[in-house]
Amino acid sequence: MAKKWNGITHKSSPDRIAEIREGAHVAAAILELEELRRRRGLTQAQLAQMVGITQSALSQIENAHNLELATLRKLVESMGGKLKIIAEFQDEAVALT
Repeated sequence: MAKKWNGITHKSSPDRIAEIREGAHVAAAILELEELRRRRGLTQAQLAQMVGITQSALSQIENAHNLELATLRKLVESMGGKLKIIAEFQDEAVALT
């Protein structure tokens, strides 16, 4: 049975709640990376060959909980894209280079 968010966070410390949220963001980013690869019509084996790694290594990257920025940039650029990072604040958004 699924638990409601309030039931989980009610008993958790603010640090634990932040940790849970961060984990959710990382999981979402990893799913987006896998979805991006699929949208580009690439298999893991194809993208791995383009990047110069094994399919197994790419699978580990797509399932990792901590992805290095250099690795993400290399994957995106191998698919013909350009990685842009934006820091968003309440009063502005700043593109980081």
